[in-house]
Amino acid sequence: MITKDKERNLLRITDEITYEGDGVKSDFREKMLLNNHIEGLLQLRISVIDHEKVYEYNTEGLGTLEALTERENVPGGRLNMILKKIAETVLKGERYMLDETDFILDPRYIYINKNDHPVIAYYPGYRHSFSEQITALSEYLMNRVDYHDRESVLTIYTIYMKSREEGFGVKELIAFLEGDTERERKNQKNISPADNHRQGSDKIIYVNRPGKEPVISPRALFDDRPAAVFSKEEKRTDKDKVTGSSKLSICIIAAAGFFVIVTALAVKFKLLLGKDQKPDMIRIACLLLIGAVGGLYIFKYLYGKDKKNKKKTVMPVVEEATELLYDVNSIARSEEYSLVSDSDPEIRITHFPFFIGKDEKNNDFCLNITGVSRRHLKLEKVSGEIYISDMSSTNGSFLNGERLEPDKPVPILKGDEIVMGRCRYRFETLNG
Repeated sequence: MITKDKERNLLRITDEITYEGDGVKSDFREKMLLNNHIEGLLQLRISVIDHEKVYEYNTEGLGTLEALTERENVPGGRLNMILKKIAETVLKGERYMLDETDFILDPRYIYINKNDHPVIAYYPGYRHSFSEQITALSEYLMNRVDYHDRESVLTIYTIYMKSREEGFGVKELIAFLEGDTERERKNQKNISPADNHRQGSDKIIYVNRPGKEPVISPRALFDDRPAAVFSKEEKRTDKDKVTGSSKLSICIIAAAGFFVIVTALAVKFKLLLGKDQKPDMIRIACLLLIGAVGGLYIFKYLYGKDKKNKKKTVMPVVEEATELLYDVNSIARSEEYSLVSDSDPEIRITHFPFFIGKDEKNNDFCLNITGVSRRHLKLEKVSGEIYISDMSSTNGSFLNGERLEPDKPVPILKGDEIVMGRCRYRFETLNG
């Protein structure tokens, strides 16, 4: 069980004691942690209290990643650095024979020091898959990322997708983060001032949607080909305008040339003269009609063909991008949850963490009912599991009849009963 002692600045994990002979069994990894100072890991002290082994990690002067992301939007470069430092700490553990599945990568227990570097806990026997923890961590961060920061969006979304691939590990994460930094450095070096507005658009397609968050195409994220920036009112560049004007002029000249050639041939072969060898107005009118119709046909054929080709090469890209566009936040919404009541309004939970309380401005759902505090309840998702915690509410929260300890997350399952004030809810999964 993981708890926080805020008064003593400790992160505490309690475990059952395993005896070996006449004493308590000790893991070789515990000795590695106690006898070595490993940069990036919380300092550890192990003791036996009331027949339980207690792991105490010193967190003095440190704030959690959860607190940091709730307080501010973390920029892409800073986020990249934090994730890279975490991965390097895990990789460094190999030298001390520390298993990568025993590092705790929960945002509630990832701490940030004064140098803005992450410091994490290692608990022998934790046994949580590294890739699954990174998936859960990136899923959490997607609900915190500033969607106007293209670097953050791209980094977190790509990590989320890669962490779900078979064979993903700490080395693959470091390789991606180092490659991402190198690509960013090259882009900054090579990009011209005129192209500043397009920076980052080679992987993210944005569409003008007034009043809505930016959206991206998942196809573009893993496609090596550049993807253009499109909008419904896209303006052509000056080069495009010059090219278009030139082609229009060529089409007009071609049409006029046809008319001149037809006239010259008619004059040469005296097709405009009547039997008395004088100009015949009917023949001249027919010539003008033939020249005009023929010239118009040539103009329409050449200019229309050019526009048709443009549609074939450009429009499908726009349409494809539009069809695939969706809010990045929906990535973390593979499941939707709900609190259902027989007498009170249903509460749909579509993202995490999710806050419930009487204060409309500071909660995801306003439950303005007697007995509910301004910020009453919190639901969060960690490593695929849903946890509920009471936010030190006045009247408390109850799970299946038992009162929750303030600020202590407890896992909940489908069908569990939750009581807040006079409200009684049942936890349900909407998509089964």
